[in-house]
Amino acid sequence: MSKLRKTAFLLAVSVMLTGCGFGGKEVLLPNHHQLTEDAQAVSSLTSGKQAWAGSELCIPADSSVYKDEEISAGAALLFNLDRPEVLYANNVYQKMNPASLTTLFTAYVVLQNKNLSDAVTVRADELAGLAHTSTIGLKAGDQVTIEQLLYGMLLCSGVDAANVLAVETAGDKPAFVRMMNRAAEECGCVDTQFQNPNGLTEQGHYTTAYDIYLVIRKLMEDQRFVDIISSGTYKAVYKNAEGEKCEENYTSTVQYAEEGVSRIGSVQIIGGKTGTTSSAGHCLALIGTDSSGEQYLTVVLKAKSRDSLYEQIEHIVKKIEK
Repeated sequence: MSKLRKTAFLLAVSVMLTGCGFGGKEVLLPNHHQLTEDAQAVSSLTSGKQAWAGSELCIPADSSVYKDEEISAGAALLFNLDRPEVLYANNVYQKMNPASLTTLFTAYVVLQNKNLSDAVTVRADELAGLAHTSTIGLKAGDQVTIEQLLYGMLLCSGVDAANVLAVETAGDKPAFVRMMNRAAEECGCVDTQFQNPNGLTEQGHYTTAYDIYLVIRKLMEDQRFVDIISSGTYKAVYKNAEGEKCEENYTSTVQYAEEGVSRIGSVQIIGGKTGTTSSAGHCLALIGTDSSGEQYLTVVLKAKSRDSLYEQIEHIVKKIEK
């Protein structure tokens, strides 16, 4: 490992060990720590597990350990969240467009700063430029709660809900994005940078499968998030600008929730978050438990099709049984 490369990587490790943010401007580190010699460097420093914020992290070994010709997605992982333990990892440090998996970070920031019962009146500027995007149909003047917006964003990938949450939390979207990037740093996500709160494709907007793991392990400590992500459907009842009652039924975009499927083999599905754009491909973060109640996270990024995404998810999840 070159001296420059080693320095950059050890700096990245130090951020993950301390959980400290850089403050001010976003700082981009070189994306050098692929699952090869650098993972061995981490292992030598941490005996294969990183201590961070008083707990241990999954640290994949060299990528050759996890060879699987059935996996064609851009990146994928399967981690036991409780032990922790790595069952599978491929390209987990590769910077990629996450589509609306971005909103996992949006939810993290909102949950740290807002109450679910907080009331919001939707503004027209929060809904601008949303043609041809996934929305939950919000209109200017709608009177909704943070809880309703979170359900609409996490279950339905509502771009409008993400925008409203961002503005209502930080005052405007740029300020909220700065909050997202600081929160990512504080979670140890050294290969993440956001340009928006909703996951629409923009240059310089990226994260990694590993950084998605880092934020989900924090989110799973918040029962409010667990309640939302484990709900297949949600009924939002609110008033429009005229004070009239409105009802909207939100259904999860995760195929298993759509089809009423609760298990993959012996694994109980808790819930998940999808993301799809032409740039990001088909993405899914799925959380489940085995027969003993231990929690697992499966992440697949940039599958070529929806069918391919779920075929690979099921193939990976079945590694839990082996």
